[in-house]
Amino acid sequence: GKAILEQSENPTLSILLLVGTGLFQFSMNGMRQAIAIAIWMYAIKYIKKQRFGMYVVCMLFASLFHTSGLLLIPFYFLYKLKFDQKRTIILIAGTFIFGNALKKIILFLASFTKYYDKFIGTSQVEGNFAYSTFFVLFAIYIYLLVLNKSLKYIWEYNFFWISTTLGIVCSILTKDIYVIARVLCFFQYMPVLFF
Repeated sequence: GKAILEQSENPTLSILLLVGTGLFQFSMNGMRQAIAIAIWMYAIKYIKKQRFGMYVVCMLFASLFHTSGLLLIPFYFLYKLKFDQKRTIILIAGTFIFGNALKKIILFLASFTKYYDKFIGTSQVEGNFAYSTFFVLFAIYIYLLVLNKSLKYIWEYNFFWISTTLGIVCSILTKDIYVIARVLCFFQYMPVLFF
C-alpha cells in the first residue's frame, strides 16, 4: 500500500491492477499456505509421539488457513512404514510410467467440482517449478542413499526418506496437475527439519 501511494502516479489504477490481476489474491494464498506448512512442521512431533488426536487437531487448525493442510492428515499413517530403495524406485518409476493415467483420473474427478478443474494443466512457470523441485529433492534422495549405508533404522531418517520420495512423486505429477504443487510445498520444507 505505502509503496503504491509513494511511487505510483495513479494509485487508484495501481490498486485496481493489484487486485484485478490476481496478484493480491496470490500473495494472500502464499501466506496462508506458509502458515499451514508451519503448523504441519510443528505437528510432526505428534507423529513421532504417535498422538494421532493432537496431529489431527493441528492439521484441522492448519486447514483453517489453507485447505491443503487436510491432505496431510493421512501422512500420519506413514510413520510405521519402512521405506527402502526398492520401494522408492518402484514408486518413482511408477509415477513416471503411470502419471498420464493418474492425470486422466484426476481430470475426471475434478470435472465434478467445477472448482479444481481450473488447476489441471500447467504453464511454463509452473512446470519449471516442478522440475527444479524434482532436481533438488532428487539430490537429497542421492544424499540419503549415501547416508543410508552408515545408518541403522532411525525414525527421523525413514520419515524424511518417505517425505523426500513423496516430494519427488508430487514434483513429477505437478508438471501436468498444478494443484499437486500445493502438496509439494509441504515436502519442500522437510530438509529444514532433517538437516
